[in-house]
Amino acid sequence: EHGIRQGIERGMAQGIERGMAQGMERGMERGTAENLCKLVNNFMSRRKVTLEEACDALGISSDDYNKAERLLNGHDFS
Repeated sequence: EHGIRQGIERGMAQGIERGMAQGMERGMERGTAENLCKLVNNFMSRRKVTLEEACDALGISSDDYNKAERLLNGHDFS
């Protein structure tokens, strides 16, 4: 019984650790996506250019912008 309890506790600790790591990774991905979208949107607004022109000027692919936008809108289709 003591061994079972230790196994359960160890499993829970590992699960919590993995969950925290995944949460950090997702948070960083979301932050990167927010910054990318904000950068492109600000450029479009200030320079009065299209999405394609803004992405080209900033060295960002339209696909990357669209992926970031989907992630922010809760549709992560990587």
